[in-house]
Amino acid sequence: METPQSKARASSSILPRIETQDQFQARFRQIFRGSCLSSRELDWVKTIFEKFSSTSQVPVCWNTSDLIKFMEVTLPQELKSDLTRAGPLLFRCVQRLGSFPWHNQPLQVQDIDLDTLVTAVVILLRRYESNLYPFVVTKSWSLDNPQEIDGNTQQDQWLHKLLFQCMSVVSDTPEEADVEESVVKEIPDDQVIVDKLSDDSDSGDVSNVVASDDDHLLQAHALVSARNRYRSEDDEKNVFTYGPPIIELTALPSSKSQDLRGLIPNDEFESLLKILLACQLYLCGSGPENLCANGGALDKLTSTAFSGFSQSGIQPGITWNLFNSGLTTIVPNIFSALPRLFASFILDQYLDHDLILSSTKTVAASLIREAFRQTQSSNGRNESVLDALLLVKLATILPVDLPLQTASVISTISCEDFNLNPIRDQIQSKNQPLLLLVKGFASSSTSSDFDDTEVVVGAFLPHNATPSLSRRQNACVFQLSNELLSVHCSEVKARYFLDEGVHKFQIQTLSNDLAELSLNEKTEVARLFVPRSDGRPAATLSKIRIASIDLVGFSAGKSRLQMSSDNSFYVPSRAILPTRILPLSQTRQYTAAEFSFLSIITSALALVVIYQLCPNCRHPSNSLPSLPGAIFDFLWSSSVALGTPFIAWNVVFAENRNSVAISIAIALASVLTVAIVQVGSLLLWGPIVAWWIAGVLLLSRDRWEVGAWWFRAVLAAKVVELTQNR
Repeated sequence: METPQSKARASSSILPRIETQDQFQARFRQIFRGSCLSSRELDWVKTIFEKFSSTSQVPVCWNTSDLIKFMEVTLPQELKSDLTRAGPLLFRCVQRLGSFPWHNQPLQVQDIDLDTLVTAVVILLRRYESNLYPFVVTKSWSLDNPQEIDGNTQQDQWLHKLLFQCMSVVSDTPEEADVEESVVKEIPDDQVIVDKLSDDSDSGDVSNVVASDDDHLLQAHALVSARNRYRSEDDEKNVFTYGPPIIELTALPSSKSQDLRGLIPNDEFESLLKILLACQLYLCGSGPENLCANGGALDKLTSTAFSGFSQSGIQPGITWNLFNSGLTTIVPNIFSALPRLFASFILDQYLDHDLILSSTKTVAASLIREAFRQTQSSNGRNESVLDALLLVKLATILPVDLPLQTASVISTISCEDFNLNPIRDQIQSKNQPLLLLVKGFASSSTSSDFDDTEVVVGAFLPHNATPSLSRRQNACVFQLSNELLSVHCSEVKARYFLDEGVHKFQIQTLSNDLAELSLNEKTEVARLFVPRSDGRPAATLSKIRIASIDLVGFSAGKSRLQMSSDNSFYVPSRAILPTRILPLSQTRQYTAAEFSFLSIITSALALVVIYQLCPNCRHPSNSLPSLPGAIFDFLWSSSVALGTPFIAWNVVFAENRNSVAISIAIALASVLTVAIVQVGSLLLWGPIVAWWIAGVLLLSRDRWEVGAWWFRAVLAAKVVELTQNR
């Protein structure tokens, strides 16, 4: 007979003993791959690892050439030379990420094994963020605490620091250099994370562990400790049995988490920067092919962005201070494109793995390329008001969950009719994120005149009251031409106000200085001032003669980061940006025409709803014979039920905040009235469903989604009615 003691011993034997560094790292990697990748994804990584390896030795391993050969399968031909130049950096990054938490220790091997690759892919795809508590402990942001740094920002800071350590090569800077001291101050959240993990680890004496230099080790140890328990499937009491004791922290080598003495080679990082810029719009559904088609513009953008990371050739590489400064003010979101770059490592499109293994590398690459291409749908029905190059620049600085593909021009001001009152009114009654784009010509560096150099500056005003936001959106002012530059702050620290006829947007920096974009209505001149900061030795002052101003809005409740349920990188078809992008002037005409058409339709449907709700109105079907009257009543009721969503949506589209609440109240009342009081047949749902199917085909997805909510309300009311009639 099995005793409880023997049962416990059997349970604990399932968990491995962890008494050495190698056993600890093996267990850490096992948790990583088991918690963050599905069995099919793991099988896929193993398949492509075996197929694209250039060695026949056992166990299989990859070198730099193998990694490049596989990654180039899903990149356009124009980026292959850049991928080759960035290859050593990417290989070094994957190799060291896969050695976490000892990625700062000298590597004992020159190649990459499968476990190392899987661990690195999990980190690069950021799968750990939602699957591995408490691997990265962060504070949650909420509307109640707008001043707090949200968890996503902390995750970004953690990843940026780790990426620098894994991309860089060790320099001759001594360990006691000031760069280490400054890092602890620049990322204050590390200590909070370490304190939290130290409390949870319950790992015995950690007196010899230096928290500021071993936070990565503490994170890994906390994760392994948290997973060191087992619950038997036949245990009705759901009692956890803990595994054997884990090696103590003091017995493990330091992770040297604050060692930031390395340098990232300039040429390697510039090539990687170009690839990431080309992939930046994948969250909007646009692949790198669109930008690569205009190679000159992409090269110029890369050179402009890279200038913010370099010191004019003073050093052969990029220091941590330059790296961190560039990510703060130049391209904050550049690494959000990493999932697109490494997506092929988890491509799970039910490809025949045996066929891949039995095919030649050329055939296998062709099959993978085709499967990858099919995941990138396109939606040609929607048009963007922003050109592709401008979208890329905005994607690198604006919040990552801002739905760029839903941008619509709300107001446009030209130099012929320069009146800023419409923009002021829209900003003061803001009910969605707003983007101000100011286009003009820069002032000459040798005189007070303006030259022909085109410049784009602007400001972003978030709307954090949107319930669907998963992360806080920060306000910012920016410059997108000649020099990429942006300054961010929380919404509560951003100000828009009038100062003696000058419209001003002010952003408070971390050092409590003020960055400012001002628009002078009298002189038609814009000024952008960005104060000196860490990594920026001088302040920036741009003076621009305004040519035009566009105020752009974004649909609420949509996100660029709406990932599919399996946590893969693929974007839903409703969030796809079209490959063909209209010029701004054509798009403005298209939007205005569409708005006029919808206004007419909405007005007609509104009259039908109001007439239907009027208690003293004579129903038109009463004067018709029975069959025509029934048909008319059928169509009349359908129009009422279908009209309310269009009213609600179009009022929101018109940006009239005062009418939104009234519209929703009228729509809800009319829908419930029609459904509960007057609707007498389930046949009504035939035309309702048909109309909404037509709506999906003919209208944009935004209107369809709003209408779907009202359709659910009608359906719920009908269920109530049928229940009451029983």
